[in-house]
Amino acid sequence: MDNIVNFSLANDTLALPSKDVWAPSGTVGAGTVTINGGIATFSDSSAELGPKIGDLFYALGTNKAAVAFVDGGNTYVLYGDGVQGAQSSDIVVKLTGVEATSLATAANGDALVLV
Repeated sequence: MDNIVNFSLANDTLALPSKDVWAPSGTVGAGTVTINGGIATFSDSSAELGPKIGDLFYALGTNKAAVAFVDGGNTYVLYGDGVQGAQSSDIVVKLTGVEATSLATAANGDALVLV
């Protein structure tokens, strides 16, 4: 997991292999996760960090896309490599002290922006 400190929602973007934001409709992960604006919300907010990450990578399936969630005052951005489940080629970035409310492709299409 990469850790970024001093990330500014107002000024910074995140460059990942794909700028696609995962936007499924309804709930995923056996109905335990809801995605809205690229941000995942878990029905069990007390779940540990590792299972949350694992559940999202499993739910991403074969999508090469990004999704994020907030836990403990930090935002975690996940990028799935297109192979279901957590793989060594997947990406997890922790934005320390950042609580994002949405994840989208930047206007120029070159990166992801968090708000």
